[in-house]
Amino acid sequence: MASMLQFELRRALLSRSFGSALAAALLLSIISSTDAILFFSSSAFQSMWAERWYIETAAGAFGLWLGQLMLDRTGAKALFFLLASLLACMPYAWSLGSDDRGGYAAQVCSRSSRRAYVSAKAVAVFLCGALVVAVPMVVNFVAVACFAPALTPDPGEFFYFGITADSAWYQLFYNWPFAYLLVDIAADAFLCGSWAVLVLGTSLFVKSRVALVVGSFVVTLYVRVFNNSVFFYLFGNDISGFFFNIPDSLPSTEVTYSRDAWSIMGQGALFLIVTAFLLRRYAKGDVSCASSGA
Repeated sequence: MASMLQFELRRALLSRSFGSALAAALLLSIISSTDAILFFSSSAFQSMWAERWYIETAAGAFGLWLGQLMLDRTGAKALFFLLASLLACMPYAWSLGSDDRGGYAAQVCSRSSRRAYVSAKAVAVFLCGALVVAVPMVVNFVAVACFAPALTPDPGEFFYFGITADSAWYQLFYNWPFAYLLVDIAADAFLCGSWAVLVLGTSLFVKSRVALVVGSFVVTLYVRVFNNSVFFYLFGNDISGFFFNIPDSLPSTEVTYSRDAWSIMGQGALFLIVTAFLLRRYAKGDVSCASSGA
């Protein structure tokens, strides 16, 4: 199992697709951090901040980093979270179906157990999806914090942070913001990694790699529209409900509905449960690309 996992991690993390996805995510992260740094360093802002005309802690690193959507003049932040599910699946989520159709899986499983092969591939896919999201978020905060002070957020400025008492881990944010940062990034990485593993399971049924990755992204957009439409239909213009879709669950800022911790964990758990069912059947030989007709 250890050697199989090492081999799959090498295939995944050293692939061009992982490098391309990570580079795209880092580009959006750098654009966002550059915009935040230019905003904070501008002479007009500095003069207002010196006179305490502008809200103080919300203009620090925890208010300007990638997770906060309040300052997004370039649109890079919104685009990052919108494309996160797509970028998480690009590196390796298509590999199980591709290996099975090409005969590679049969060769590997003739020398090792099918369960070890599937488990190693699932771990590699999860880590790829998680890293594509987590690394740019860490890089962005570090870059912003080099220029803007990491001031402990003031609860009185919650309107500028978009984090209220109904938000996930809000107590951490206003008391131990660095702990919040770690939890927030880990939650986003878990959600995107879990989604990538689910797409790995469905790769057995979709022949085209492009159709699989792009189609899974389109599904997240439809779920987002459905999520927002359901609560609007139920509650009208009242701000009620919660996010149960990937693009809206990733940013720290709440724009309409609540960003609930149970919702984030529930989505990831649901993805993993469905994936476990699919991969277990594949490991037993009940499902393959040949048997599914893909």
